[in-house]
Amino acid sequence: MRINKEIPSAPEFKTFNMGHHVGLSLEQEYELLSILSEEDRQDYMLEHLERLIPIVKDMETLRKRVQMNGHFKNIIPPNV
Repeated sequence: MRINKEIPSAPEFKTFNMGHHVGLSLEQEYELLSILSEEDRQDYMLEHLERLIPIVKDMETLRKRVQMNGHFKNIIPPNV
């Protein structure tokens, strides 16, 4: 996702400051903001990231494959 956002250290870290930068939909952001406990918000965000990270990795793998498309068309095949 290539997000350049400085993450504050504890005790200044609050999940609602990061919710906009971790791929939450507007509905998920609203749901995060409606959770009263910081610990519960952290659990919510952790569950979201555990679902999101494999998807982002797959997208990155696909992006790299697409970039390779056509890069080998000028290679001379070996004489077998």
